[in-house]
Amino acid sequence: MKITPIIGLEIHIQIKTKTKAFCPCSADYFADPPNTHTCPVCLGLPGALPTLNEEFVRRAILVGLALDPTHTGKNINFKNHFDRKNYFYPDLPKGYQISQFYKPLIKGGEVKIDLNGKEKIIRIAEAHLEEDAAKSLHEKDCTLVDFNKAAVPLLEIVSYPDMQSGQEAHIYAQKVQQLIRYLAVSDANIEEGSMRCEPTVNVKIEENGKTFYTPLAEIKNIASLKAVEQAIDFEVARQAALWQETGEVKSSTNKSTRGWDADKGETFLQREKEGSADYRYFPEPDIPPLNLDKKTIAEIKKDLPELPDQKKEKFMKIFGLSLYDATLLTQEHSAALAFEKAVAHSSSPKQAKFIANFFAGKLISSLGTNWQAIRADRINPDHYTYLYQAMEAGAISSTVAYDVAQKSYQRKTPPQEIIEKEGLSQISDQGKLQELAQKVLLENPKALKDYAKNPNSIGFLVGQLMRLSAGSANPGLARDILEKLLKK
Repeated sequence: MKITPIIGLEIHIQIKTKTKAFCPCSADYFADPPNTHTCPVCLGLPGALPTLNEEFVRRAILVGLALDPTHTGKNINFKNHFDRKNYFYPDLPKGYQISQFYKPLIKGGEVKIDLNGKEKIIRIAEAHLEEDAAKSLHEKDCTLVDFNKAAVPLLEIVSYPDMQSGQEAHIYAQKVQQLIRYLAVSDANIEEGSMRCEPTVNVKIEENGKTFYTPLAEIKNIASLKAVEQAIDFEVARQAALWQETGEVKSSTNKSTRGWDADKGETFLQREKEGSADYRYFPEPDIPPLNLDKKTIAEIKKDLPELPDQKKEKFMKIFGLSLYDATLLTQEHSAALAFEKAVAHSSSPKQAKFIANFFAGKLISSLGTNWQAIRADRINPDHYTYLYQAMEAGAISSTVAYDVAQKSYQRKTPPQEIIEKEGLSQISDQGKLQELAQKVLLENPKALKDYAKNPNSIGFLVGQLMRLSAGSANPGLARDILEKLLKK
């Protein structure tokens, strides 16, 4: 029996605008008191009419341009309109959602992912505009509703079922998140709800020359990118096991919506999934059709930044970085911009590598591996040029160079000032180094015996001398002096 997972992903992105999709309420609602961002329009009160947020459309078009491999907007529908998606749930005040079904804004596109060193293209079926629902808060004996989120602008990016594992879906979702952050159209923080992932999963089973497909399941309530992978892998295994037990196959009536229980590490049935006919879609009568033209698209394209793959290629080509370093430094737009500023005065790939090592080492560890926290406004390219040249000239050690770079970034202070104030210039005075070497030998009698058996163990003693000098000793000279003393 051969099992092939069939996985698609719907990614909901809250588009960052000042106001909601169809009303003047502030869309910056996160962590604010419940029901403080509401008006008659987003509450669906009788007689209140929606007005389309133009910035919502512009930012969505920017995403469409990024998803188009030619970046020309071939996938933008110039004539599109909104529809009513009818369903009744406490978090939907109007009893319907304003969405796009018949004519979505974006039709087609692709996202390239790196899958174990090989490039794979995930095709985009469509991306449509819609409004978000409110938030249901399930208490012990009741359900409360916070309408702050109701009608916040959403872009739903729908992929084709081109993925075959939870790992692929995880990588794809991560790449979409990276793309959205580069475009600065959303924070795309899945933990805060500005990005949501809903995988659609079923399994192709080939046995005895016959092919079967298990019922389709959509998974909700996923609160992290890692959980996307875990939920999919569980669901694939569940469906394969259920097919072996029951032999149930896919039909038009056995779709389901399942939730993800992170504590138990399993999916659970929420409801049998509705089809498009159940939603009774029809054109939204209160919002006129949206007609675009080439001039509008061309204007919006001016805001299209250098995208992650383009920046990664540039870092390798211009600065001589490895694929690993370039990938690391471009994973967040803020970090990529900061690195680009830091290497602005670099004269060689070696200098760029020095700066890359600082970013990926001292700097990122001090920020708790949060690449988004790296700030370009704290970067002065002259500081890195000075440190690199001082290190190459032997005036400071590499350890001191990285330490001073970190202090300079944190304090926004010139490195020369830090080196002078803290006395960090490299010690090349032979008399001073000999004093330190003798102290190291006195404090480490066991290391003397180890050296007698294996001369390569001198590295430990050099390290101890560097420690005593707070990283300021000239390591080459320190090694020479230690060797002379050990051979006496």
